[in-house]
Amino acid sequence: ADSINYDAVAVVSHVINFGMPVVVVAGLALAGEGMKMLLLPACVGAAVGAAFVAKYSTHRQRPAVHFNLTHATELANKPDSDQWSSFFSGDTAVCASAAMFAVLHLCERSCFGTAIAVFLTALTGCLLRIAAMMHWTTDVATGIAVGGLAGMLFGPNIVALRE
Repeated sequence: ADSINYDAVAVVSHVINFGMPVVVVAGLALAGEGMKMLLLPACVGAAVGAAFVAKYSTHRQRPAVHFNLTHATELANKPDSDQWSSFFSGDTAVCASAAMFAVLHLCERSCFGTAIAVFLTALTGCLLRIAAMMHWTTDVATGIAVGGLAGMLFGPNIVALRE
């Protein structure tokens, strides 16, 4: 278990998960989709808000604590209270909400190859939260579901904004 650099895995997951909304906003800006670009913060905010409510009401122990690997993960530099905020993954909710928003936009424009690339990149970032020992599989699955739902609710196909 010590052969895995959990901190490095966590860093890559953060870059992908928190980079996803940034890339989506940049893509929408370059495409001249100003109104849709303004919806993305509400989309991500809804997913993050749900994650924080769940985290601080369920107090689920993180896998790193359960497997006595706290010292080898990003938890080594976090307050003790963070050991009990596993359910559900906020990183995953952020990434999934932005990715779903982007995938809907891309599919609306028949950019299916790019939509698949966005989906696979997001899935990778989400699954790395498990590999980093920061979340259980159900934490990540719930984050994907909640984020995906937020992306659908705020996404361009549902809102049907026409500029």
